[in-house]
Amino acid sequence: MEEGELVRWLKRGDPAALEALMDRDTAFACGVASSILRNAPRDVEEVVSDSFLALWDNAHKLIPGRVRGYLGAIVRNRAKNRLRELGKEMPLEEDLLDLEPSGDLGPADFLEQAERKALVAQLLDSLPLQDRTIFLRHYYYGQTVAEIGAALAAALTVSAVAAYQIWGPGNLFDSFFTLESAPLDERQKALLDEMGTTDLAPSTSNGITITPLASVSDAYNCYLRLRVEAPEGTVLPDMGTQEDHVFLDVDLRDTATGERLDWGVQKARFLPDGTPGDNVVELVFILHGRPGGVNWNDGLSKTLYLTDLALIPRESTSGEEPMILEGTWSFALDHLYRSKILEVDPAGAVRLDTETQAMVTLESLTLSPLSVSFTLSYPPDAGTFVHYELVLVCKDGSTVTINGANGYGDPGPDGPGGRDYFYGVSAFDIPIPLERIDHIQFGDCSIFLPDTTQ
Repeated sequence: MEEGELVRWLKRGDPAALEALMDRDTAFACGVASSILRNAPRDVEEVVSDSFLALWDNAHKLIPGRVRGYLGAIVRNRAKNRLRELGKEMPLEEDLLDLEPSGDLGPADFLEQAERKALVAQLLDSLPLQDRTIFLRHYYYGQTVAEIGAALAAALTVSAVAAYQIWGPGNLFDSFFTLESAPLDERQKALLDEMGTTDLAPSTSNGITITPLASVSDAYNCYLRLRVEAPEGTVLPDMGTQEDHVFLDVDLRDTATGERLDWGVQKARFLPDGTPGDNVVELVFILHGRPGGVNWNDGLSKTLYLTDLALIPRESTSGEEPMILEGTWSFALDHLYRSKILEVDPAGAVRLDTETQAMVTLESLTLSPLSVSFTLSYPPDAGTFVHYELVLVCKDGSTVTINGANGYGDPGPDGPGGRDYFYGVSAFDIPIPLERIDHIQFGDCSIFLPDTTQ
């Protein structure tokens, strides 16, 4: 992406632009920070993350052609501040990467320094990224070969780490829900930030790293935004925004007992790739459960195992071959926050199923911002399936219609010969802040929500 275009998208607040900038300049930023905070990789990582966030917050000040210099100045200042906090002195060095020349230079000196910087920048830009990083670290910062190797290894992962430190789940899932339904508004983003987490650890298998950038869940549904990074030099197929079942095997277990848990059905949606033809793809992976299956918010530690990722583009304009990334990646899902829920008393609401002429009773209903779960009952002679329709009526007049669900039926508490029951859960296409719902329409019955819905 050209820097002019990158700046335009940064000023519009597009998270993908910041991620592209981080992919481009993380190694550079690590080099600047490491030259000051020597032998302090955690401090370097934090300074670099904070610096990208500061640049993101001040994107309106960016000028094409000067972004890297601006970032370097931010990193340098924050690293010096951190050094002072640690009670250490800054090493003496001549830093040609400062954004602005020293203010006490004369006109001739100012011009000479500016020309020298331009020449150095031109020469450095002609080098591949890794060669440029090694050059800067060795000749400008005096690092040894061992120090350079360790820093480069850390830089390979800091970009993804910094991304989910800077953005919350709201921003990270915005592009997914835009594809599914509509862009998230600020309240919806804040809601996902409250419900979700970004502290899940990456997993590597066969040299392929999958990083969960963010997760959000309620009792029945778990959403994971995954970044898949194959070894350098691998060209992954362009998956577009394809929906698919991508992992050839999914296994969920109780971490303490090893018991296998019923996770429901899988779904995946690939996210737009700003740099197709490289070794990285991103997707949102979803497990839609059902009543009686796993409860993502019960506080029990779970381990998710994903095996063999299938990248099979249905529509390819550039002749990509299908690819299977072999491996098993495991994720400890210990930090899923308890979702906000609202239990609604349907008060015996009924609806006529016009096809079977059976009266369907809404026995129970629970709302979360991600889904609705419910129990229906109906006469045993109505057959194995009855038609129903739940309509969520929002205070602004908009509606959300529910007419399908994951679930199961059984004879219910009355046993054989009594009323049959259906237990279902349906995920929303987009998160719904519960305070926006006015009432639920079930046939001719209006079920109003309590005054306090959060």
